[in-house]
Amino acid sequence: MRSIDSNLLVHKVFIVDDNGISTIYPRLLKLLQNVDHNNTHISLLYISPAKNYVFKEELEILMQRFPTVFITYFRPKPEQEMLETILNTNTMPNLYFYLCIDKELEIFIVDRFYFQGISPKNIQLVNRQSNNL
Repeated sequence: MRSIDSNLLVHKVFIVDDNGISTIYPRLLKLLQNVDHNNTHISLLYISPAKNYVFKEELEILMQRFPTVFITYFRPKPEQEMLETILNTNTMPNLYFYLCIDKELEIFIVDRFYFQGISPKNIQLVNRQSNNL
């Protein structure tokens, strides 16, 4: 049996709002096409107060196509319990967060992550014009 380097086992969590989904969605597609499905989990927390989930149908199709790799949570507001669920159900040794959300949500979520002991180096704020992930 082949041993897997634990540094390669990664859970990437994307947190977006209605504006951020346009930036993250194409990146998610590319990531799902190119990622090692045995070593990576990808979660998307999509926060939309108006419940106007852009790409909802596409995201649901992606969850069906990649059931062991990708999951999306649709929520009208950020909830402490949802953030804790993502943290508590993580099975990968390396956990990274990518936030593409407005400043108010960013402050709320980053504050909760710091409280939960998440290192700032594991949280990346994604610029809507940037192409890095």
